Amino acid sequence: MKKLYPIVALLIFPLTLFAQPAGYYNGTDGKNGSELKSILNDIISGHIDFSYSQAKYIINYSDADPLNESNVILFYTQRSQDADTYGTGENDINREHVWAKSHGNFSGIRPMDGDAFNLRPTDASVNILRSNLDFDDCSATGTEVTEAPGTYYTSNQWEPSDAVKGQVARIIFYMATRYEGENDELDLETVDALNTFPAPEHGKLSTLLQWNRDFPPSDFERRRNERIWESQQNRNPFVDHPEFADLIWNSDPVPDISIGEMSMDPAYPLIGETAEINVRITSTLALTGVSLFWGDSHNSEAHESAMSSSGDVYTGIIDLTGLTEDEYLYFKVFATDGTNNQVVHGSYRVPKTIDQGELTTISEIQGTGSSSPLNSQNVITSGIMVANLDNTFYIQSSENPYSGMCVFGSNQRGKVGDSIVVAGTVSEYQNLTELGGISYTYNFVSGTTIEPTELTVSQVSEQYEGMLITIRNAQFTEGGIIIPDGNNSYTFSDGTGSMPIFSRYESRLVGHELPAGVVNITGVLSQYGSEYQILVRDMNDFTTGDDSEAPYITAIEIIDSVWLMVDFNERLDATTSQVTGNYSINNGITVLGAYLYENTHVSLNITGMHSGTHTLTVNGVEDEVGNAATNETFDFTYTSTPIPEVRESLIAIFPNPGDGRFSIRAELLTDGPLNLQIYDIAGKVVFDKAYETANGTNLIKVTDANLRAGIYFIRIVADNKVCMQKLVVE
Repeated sequence: MKKLYPIVALLIFPLTLFAQPAGYYNGTDGKNGSELKSILNDIISGHIDFSYSQAKYIINYSDADPLNESNVILFYTQRSQDADTYGTGENDINREHVWAKSHGNFSGIRPMDGDAFNLRPTDASVNILRSNLDFDDCSATGTEVTEAPGTYYTSNQWEPSDAVKGQVARIIFYMATRYEGENDELDLETVDALNTFPAPEHGKLSTLLQWNRDFPPSDFERRRNERIWESQQNRNPFVDHPEFADLIWNSDPVPDISIGEMSMDPAYPLIGETAEINVRITSTLALTGVSLFWGDSHNSEAHESAMSSSGDVYTGIIDLTGLTEDEYLYFKVFATDGTNNQVVHGSYRVPKTIDQGELTTISEIQGTGSSSPLNSQNVITSGIMVANLDNTFYIQSSENPYSGMCVFGSNQRGKVGDSIVVAGTVSEYQNLTELGGISYTYNFVSGTTIEPTELTVSQVSEQYEGMLITIRNAQFTEGGIIIPDGNNSYTFSDGTGSMPIFSRYESRLVGHELPAGVVNITGVLSQYGSEYQILVRDMNDFTTGDDSEAPYITAIEIIDSVWLMVDFNERLDATTSQVTGNYSINNGITVLGAYLYENTHVSLNITGMHSGTHTLTVNGVEDEVGNAATNETFDFTYTSTPIPEVRESLIAIFPNPGDGRFSIRAELLTDGPLNLQIYDIAGKVVFDKAYETANGTNLIKVTDANLRAGIYFIRIVADNKVCMQKLVVE
């Protein structure tokens, strides 16, 4: 029988990129202060970030009641409650930001808002009481929270019970270490003060340091750390090493014994195999003993192995016989010089032993038809992670067609490039083949690169579903807008056709500008109903295209005898597109002004229009990368109306420029009706009103147009005549 070892079919795993907890904190030994904090930031940054909404499912897993996995343990009250009871009722579950989100104002901002280490399920009424209070001792002066015995509060302090104090401290320390102002993230800092919000600060540091010393991590907190690691692929260093807090913020000296450069070989041992643990140990005094312990619980000494040395490198052997698959192996290295002791812990989730014949390839699951031939069947498959989205991830086994797969509903994840083994049930959702009902996921870290398949829109088809693709030299219809929250689609074209990208609510695209100009778009090809769509992972999936084509006219709309709306195929340069001399029309028609509107439209103000077919010629108008139109022509036909045109010399507008409230003196007016219209530069009517003149007056006061800053055109029709004049609103 051939077993599925970490090297599975078609996938190669460089052991040098192993990044499981055995060597997770390498580089921190012998460090303290800001240097240690900086190294830890490098280790725990770049985690898989989730939206605030999706993080609920992670904390339902991380904070599950060990006696009833359908329940969660509420943070301050410590009661067990059904995980399906989120809501706004006073006994419903809320998600508590331990580092209050108002301390830095990061509500809705990834990755801070959805970081599961900072989120705890809490009783809603208790969450409201806590609000954004800083943490400090206040039992002597505060009010006890009835639903959370041992918890007290004042107007600016919150003291949780002893069961929670240490957890609070280590969460605050994590946030202050993880977020250092890089990559558009906040710089969060602990301070020895209260009431400093909305500054990105939390206190009270001296109290938190004491809580961390007095209340060390429990088995529940350590299990939570492991489970969030499985989702976010980072850890809370202060749960693994509570002593880091005093080394950083209390200026504690580094230990006399330093243990570092830990590794495990092989990287992924199975039940019944052995693994070699190597560490480098330095000490100011001669060591009198170094031992390796392991078992199925933290700090276990169920098994012991003496460690041999070669210089300052020590080696011990772990025997995985008798352990349980898909559970954690815990080990520790203990070193002593007879006076001082030092311990370093590690953990390892033991993978299942899977027979090679149990694996189903992604191409077998996909089949070659519109739906999977294995629909509703349970399978085990494997692939390289190519996209990690909130509620789904995508794996791919090769760069060949039919090699991509959507996986839905797994809390256990990996980073892009990691190799994933996953078991679940095949299903079809809106014509997208996916794996759901996930019963097992294991991440064999690999760092393998899957290159996106380059396609044109016209080549998109079923065979590339679930795969990472790139479409080059595309342009969005709505390029330049800020992507709002919500489920939104944005259409782009690459010259061979059009299709959308999809931005899910709270996605990594929200709040960013939809690219303008010509771009290359990378993402996974998904499907919803009869429509294919690209799921972009983040803004880095948009890169500048290699546009070398000049802009061209796609349509001309005749607004009236003095206005044309000219549509171009791409976004235009704001300067050259508004140069009047870059536009000319034959047959005696003169262009008086050109105004760019919504990036791809130009309004032309003209005179001399008459019935017939005319040709607009464009020269020198550039797109946003500098390609200039040369003798670009477009024909249009105009049929005149019986109303004669009168030029602007017959009307006067004052003040102009002004604030949008103005008066008009018009020489053409006599007693009788007239119609006033105001157009924006796109030729759209934004104000339309009829007036009656009497007693020979020719003055109109306009105070109700409510115009925003911009350029407008006044059009007056009266006495069978038309007058036009420009208005500038500041």
